[in-house]
Amino acid sequence: VQTCALPISDVSSPVTQSSPDCELAGVAAAECGAHSSAFELTVMDDQMRSFAERHDLSACQRLWRRWPAGLTPSSDTLAEMASAARCMVLTIADADFVLAMAERFGDVPLAEAALCAGSHLCSAAWLAAAGARLYAAGVPETPAHAVALAKAYGRERRPDLAVDLWQAQSAQHMEGGFDGSVSVLPAA
Repeated sequence: VQTCALPISDVSSPVTQSSPDCELAGVAAAECGAHSSAFELTVMDDQMRSFAERHDLSACQRLWRRWPAGLTPSSDTLAEMASAARCMVLTIADADFVLAMAERFGDVPLAEAALCAGSHLCSAAWLAAAGARLYAAGVPETPAHAVALAKAYGRERRPDLAVDLWQAQSAQHMEGGFDGSVSVLPAA
């Protein structure tokens, strides 16, 4: 993978030069148009991963605003984003950003990082809405999501809602709604 140290402002403009692969093959810049989007995605992906490795979620957010629709970051980049979200003190805006990325790309580790951050920063209502958004986007429900929501209910002094959640999760588990190898919540 060829890396390029373009500033973020340059990443958003269309690539008008030949990619290194095209140059090696002797393809002119005008004929390289088919490869420009792949080159641009590689540059943006490398840039996003670099920002995530440095735990600079603000820079990741700026680049995210320019991310081409329909294109997915590499699994390495998504893993770095999840790692950054778990390793640093986040703001609510950071949690919202990581949630949006998890929702758009259906990435489970990003979803878990967003919900973990949200469990410390946001209300139970935010966590419930975030979970609903993720599940609607195809992210599978995990026991960690239910535990984060139950903890938020406890923090908000709403044990009745935590018990309701436990009962719903237990019923879903008994009906086969979860993989049998996963223990959702402990039995009473």
